[in-house]
Amino acid sequence: RGKALAPSPAEVTFQYTGSGKNIAVLDPLRGQRGWLVCSRLTLVGDTRVRVEFFDNFDFDHDAAGDDTLILERMRLGFEYVLDDLATIRLEAQDAEEQESDAAPDEAEDGPDVRRFFVSAHPGLVRATVGRQDFTFGAERIVGTYDYRNLDNHFDGARAGIESATVRAELFYARPVDQIDRHFNESSHHVDFAGAYASWKFVEAASLEFLYVHYRDDRREFGGVAEEDQDPDDPQPLPNDL
Repeated sequence: RGKALAPSPAEVTFQYTGSGKNIAVLDPLRGQRGWLVCSRLTLVGDTRVRVEFFDNFDFDHDAAGDDTLILERMRLGFEYVLDDLATIRLEAQDAEEQESDAAPDEAEDGPDVRRFFVSAHPGLVRATVGRQDFTFGAERIVGTYDYRNLDNHFDGARAGIESATVRAELFYARPVDQIDRHFNESSHHVDFAGAYASWKFVEAASLEFLYVHYRDDRREFGGVAEEDQDPDDPQPLPNDL
């Protein structure tokens, strides 16, 4: 209940002179005025266990597609909010996969950093730097897809504005490669950038815009190789999407 309170500004006077005590660190502050800043430290975390059973999953009656597995995931961290102007969040995750025969360890990653970011949010302005989630709209194109044992997260930055009805931002990031028993680092092969905007013009409907630039030098999406380019008629390079 205390977090929901919005107290009005008040003046507090500290009577240090008449206290009869000598506190050296307070001596330089005698006669000065200032602001007390309210901050919050919150512990965050969750745990989840899910059993999945696959029988003729690909409809070809191939036993290779049958499987039973147990997915376990635990998250623990903290969030520090400074006077509703900035937030620091650190969160670790441990994801385990048990009993799988068809695809062992695909949903497994030992203890690692899932989120570690600093966010500034004075007024309508929003800016975030660090390891974070990117979720736009209903996650049809970009999202965390939290149903999976290993969801998506990114190392990057974003900045924009957000109100009750309007959200607009620019972003640049690299997806985090989640490799079991190794410290997870962002992929140096992928560039992921773009712009997002949404307008909630009525309670039950909104208009969204998403532009995405995705480049992965490990895959080809068509285009014309640099050595085959015609200087008079340049074409998109492979991997540009």
